[in-house]
Amino acid sequence: MKEIDLVTKVDQALRELLLKAGVSLTDFAINESPSSYGDRFRPDLELEARPPNGSSYRILVEIKGQMQPQTTRLAILQLRNAIGRKKAQYGVLAAPYLSPDSAAICRQSGVGFLDLAGNCLLQFGGIYIEVSGRPNPYTEKRPLKSVFSRSSSRALRRLFLEPKRAWSLADLAQTSDVSLGQVFKLKTALVAQEFLREVQEEKRIRYRLRNPKSLLVKWSENYSYQKNKITNFYAMADVAEIENRLAAMCRQEGIRYAFSLTSGAIRVAPYLPYTRAFAYIDGPLSRLPDALGWKPVDSGANLSILQPYDEGVFAGLQDVNGEAVVSDLQLVLDLQSYPQRGQEAADWIQRTRLEPKW
Repeated sequence: MKEIDLVTKVDQALRELLLKAGVSLTDFAINESPSSYGDRFRPDLELEARPPNGSSYRILVEIKGQMQPQTTRLAILQLRNAIGRKKAQYGVLAAPYLSPDSAAICRQSGVGFLDLAGNCLLQFGGIYIEVSGRPNPYTEKRPLKSVFSRSSSRALRRLFLEPKRAWSLADLAQTSDVSLGQVFKLKTALVAQEFLREVQEEKRIRYRLRNPKSLLVKWSENYSYQKNKITNFYAMADVAEIENRLAAMCRQEGIRYAFSLTSGAIRVAPYLPYTRAFAYIDGPLSRLPDALGWKPVDSGANLSILQPYDEGVFAGLQDVNGEAVVSDLQLVLDLQSYPQRGQEAADWIQRTRLEPKW
């Protein structure tokens, strides 16, 4: 959206809201050269508003084409500095869409907000207007999409596996087997969303995970265990025997494997009885099905083999009583989208095993 179109739409939406609330607008201006003139901040819009039973307020509106938590805080700082100790002035931040995180930052800072989806909070001179929960109509712009890509997620896993470590970009790239350029892009996106913070150690800039719980929620929304290639089998045995024979055969053949989903959860958390085993196998399936008596099936499977979409799923493998289990992080990601009480198991693992390390 062109800048002038955005400013015009915000101006129209704001004035409609205020007029419906009985606010009189005695003066308004669209600044053609916003942001600053001289050393003084200049907002994109300025309106003179008079509530029904109050004195006039000067409304200062700063408009951004894209809004992330970091840019939200910077824009709020500009507005608050412009207002200073002046009475009867109110700052409003506007954008095509403000995420719940950005809206919360505005609310905590005492700044109003407005987006073109219809979400808003305007509170001044006895006026209170609030609308929330409107979805983003500009879904094509997803600033975090690249964060959860196959290569970036390798580095993301390292951050979660060592959540208190302050990383240099070079160390993170090397440890994750990801290019330095990709790690730099990941860092930029995470810092902008306030999921990574800059720290100084030994006079060097490093980066540490921030708000891991919120980041994991967003990752779960962009991930499903079905991203992996899944082959379903039926075996003439109970689940425990299937798992034992699979683990023994993989150790014998030198095949990297790891239990996940129901088979992983039962090994690290109290979990309900289950009738279907899940395991990651690294590499193509060859002689395992014949050697173990597995029959490929389209329905009625009691064993599902996942061939990983990326080897990053094996990061942080756990040894549980001599058997390989994916990391607690990977268990949470896989279980979140599993329909048979997977969410319950994921929540328990996150709450009791992941969060204490954050």
